[in-house]
Amino acid sequence: MNQGMREGLERLAETAREAIGLLDDESGESTDFLDAVRRVEVAERIAHGVKLRLLAEADRHKAARAGIGAWLSAELGYGSSRARGLAEEARRIGAMPELAETLTAGELNQDQTRVIERAVKAAPGCGIDAGAAAAETLTVIEREGVGKAKARVRVLEETPRSRDGEGSRGAAACAFVPADRRNRGRDGAHRRTPRRRPRRGGPLGDRPDGRRRTPLEAVRQG
Repeated sequence: MNQGMREGLERLAETAREAIGLLDDESGESTDFLDAVRRVEVAERIAHGVKLRLLAEADRHKAARAGIGAWLSAELGYGSSRARGLAEEARRIGAMPELAETLTAGELNQDQTRVIERAVKAAPGCGIDAGAAAAETLTVIEREGVGKAKARVRVLEETPRSRDGEGSRGAAACAFVPADRRNRGRDGAHRRTPRRRPRRGGPLGDRPDGRRRTPLEAVRQG
């Protein structure tokens, strides 16, 4: 856990140095400002991801006596609504092994992490494993955009719940999650969750060898 966050902070520092280098460039190219903005965007994504993971660890260790939400309000000046939302994101996705590398690589902005958190929150009511819901929502974000992901998550959230906690229209509402990623049912037994499908394309593009480019590679190569 700590190693991953350390690597994220190192990426953050590297990206900030690159942005500074663009501003110090004496050639004065107007596109340098946009290139610097791209790097600042990546830096913000990395910082947000590292923050979620740090808050998740602080919450797990009960480092804040009144809770991380109250700490964010009292110590960092967040409004109560934003502090509560950030605390919920940290608890639900900040400690998920499936998202650890993605968060600290700067691949997700705050809007996207919020959508994934909503999917993870809604998943149990539809009998879906949280890890599978997060992975599938991430795939939708990469392939179809955050707007499509929001629409699909909204279906999960609006699915009526029966008394046993399962969605009464679960089959229709959870159509975007493959059947073999859903829970077996009320007995608590789960099907094996397969690895997430390989990323193809997406906003950062692909390398010549077919692997997805990292955020830093994307901003460097334009």
